[in-house]
Amino acid sequence: MFRGLLLVAFALSTVPALASSLAEVSGPIDGRRMRASSTGPRERNRDHAVIPAGETITLAELNGPGIIQHIWFTVASDDFRYPATAVLRIYWDDHPEPSVQTPLGDFFAAGHGMRVNVNSEPVQVSAEGRAYNCYWPMPFRRKARIEVENQSDKKMKALYFYIDWLKLDKPKEDGYYFHARYCQERPHTPGHDYTILETTGRGNYVGTVLSSHCGCHYWFGEGNDRVFIDGETEPSLTGTGTEDYFNDAWGFRVFNHPYAGCTIFEGRSLDSRITAYRWHLRDPIPFQRSLRFTIENKGCVAYQNGKLFKRFHDRHDNYSSVAFWYQDKPATDVPALPPLDQRIDPELYFDIHALEKMAEIESSGRARLTFSRRLIPREFFHFQDAEPGAVLTFPIEIDKRGRHGVSLWKVATPDGGIYEIGLDDKIVERRLDFYDDGGVIEENGRINPLREARERKLGVFRLDPGKHTLRFKCVGRNPQSHLNDSKRPGYGLGLHGLSLRKIGFEDTDQYLIDSKGGRAANQ
Repeated sequence: MFRGLLLVAFALSTVPALASSLAEVSGPIDGRRMRASSTGPRERNRDHAVIPAGETITLAELNGPGIIQHIWFTVASDDFRYPATAVLRIYWDDHPEPSVQTPLGDFFAAGHGMRVNVNSEPVQVSAEGRAYNCYWPMPFRRKARIEVENQSDKKMKALYFYIDWLKLDKPKEDGYYFHARYCQERPHTPGHDYTILETTGRGNYVGTVLSSHCGCHYWFGEGNDRVFIDGETEPSLTGTGTEDYFNDAWGFRVFNHPYAGCTIFEGRSLDSRITAYRWHLRDPIPFQRSLRFTIENKGCVAYQNGKLFKRFHDRHDNYSSVAFWYQDKPATDVPALPPLDQRIDPELYFDIHALEKMAEIESSGRARLTFSRRLIPREFFHFQDAEPGAVLTFPIEIDKRGRHGVSLWKVATPDGGIYEIGLDDKIVERRLDFYDDGGVIEENGRINPLREARERKLGVFRLDPGKHTLRFKCVGRNPQSHLNDSKRPGYGLGLHGLSLRKIGFEDTDQYLIDSKGGRAANQ
């Protein structure tokens, strides 16, 4: 008998799938459409929740039977890394352990606390990584509880959400519960495969998000995936390379397809960050008793000076992942989520307000915060009225010695100049154009900044405790750069933030020397 909405029927069946055509919603639908949202009082436009630092709130408790069909979030937080510090949890049928437990960004296929757009079938992210949509069907028999924890030491000023669900008259007896679980090894220990999921029960494996933070130079992704089904000692499914599992080939590049993609790819050097996703919607992996899914952390390895060590060897990268699967019962013995300080690198992040206070100006120019409706956030640090040779410095103090990845978030401005950037006595960027980065938008004959500041990595540097200086010197201008409403040339600069991340890879050469066959890089 035709039931109309195959989304519901498939989600409650033993092989979950998503609706694939408009024809599937053209007939009768069993159930009543419901919604839980962050809407506020009608007389006030405060349609959001607020989560103080370190606290957890319940977004919704849904009394079933039912099926969650769509979840939407957007966030405004004082913490730049809120995709990593906000944790999503979902509980089914009053079970004491969460079936979904993962940082918000990783659930939506963006690791490392970064914000990127994603365009896949079950999850979609827009607004420069700020509007999160989930279409995984999530059936439940009696009750669903959705929570978000703010593990940051800063307030989440606004969490807007929709939870759209269908209330059913009765549950499907053989329906499976949706699961998503975060795991990590920072760094991965050589000698064994990285475990993405190990679970017991009956179900279907439906997706993977894998993030890598490179601990040495060169290509990380020669590791093979292995899936052990129902207690196998030899895997039924074996792969041929990391990018092959994610439906790419000959390395990675950023792409978004319905069932696979690479949302973050920074390259093949130390401190490069990568996130990729693979959804098994057309090819779910069923299991009757258990499933174990692992992947090797192997690839090409080089010394710190770039000299090749081995073309195929165990690597020492940071790995994290989210496994997605359906199971006949809510999973038990859910591993604890690693503490926040073990999930992300220590970071000194200076927002626009800190930059305004820190800025020291030599010769010409003035610093102020400028409002732009096209930007997210709406303001940016703006160095204006500068002339060739103008110098802007930011004094920075660090308390621990180590390797630091240094980044800035550049805003392309109509008056943007070209700047040489120095860290202490070292030039790290000779000519960075603050007018044009390939994405300046022209509207009504006027040039406007980008909607989103873009991160620009300046490199990895070993810094001692104490005071350091990041120095910007104007060395020219883009021929099109000009002051607003004026034909005068522009030599300005726009920033949304500066970051110094202390990465955990202190001496990668020593790791290679200690591994089998290693020797000093200069030999």
